[in-house]
Amino acid sequence: MDNTELLEKYRQTMQACGRVMRRHRAVVDAVVGNKGLRKSTHMMLFYLYHCKTSPSQNDIAARFDISAAAVTTTLKKLEHDGFITRKMSESDSRVRYVELTDKGREVIENTRRAFDRVDEMCLSGFSEDEIAQFAAMIERIKNNLTSIAEENQ
Repeated sequence: MDNTELLEKYRQTMQACGRVMRRHRAVVDAVVGNKGLRKSTHMMLFYLYHCKTSPSQNDIAARFDISAAAVTTTLKKLEHDGFITRKMSESDSRVRYVELTDKGREVIENTRRAFDRVDEMCLSGFSEDEIAQFAAMIERIKNNLTSIAEENQ
């Protein structure tokens, strides 16, 4: 295969990766049900679930690279729906810490189980070596893209 053919094959593969990610998301959404949550809101709950300590609203804004106002709007809805609680800092009344409620944890645990079921079905028929090779290739592409981005800043 010459370089032009390799580049075309790469582009086709990357387009297929995009389609796979969209299909994966649609299947997971169908399995989990959306529970009235948007993808971005669900991602915020996932983040909170994995935090060792309660993050502040500013920590969340920094993590998702969004404005503090956008975080406040999202958190108000999550709090109203019973997925989180917000507590004011004892040392600084401007700081509010965010914690998942049992309801929030339950949604994320159900989602995690659904992801696991879907992912196990996606990987059906692949050997451990094939999965490891695929993961290594994707990681290399990600690292190459990171290098290109850094060079062009």
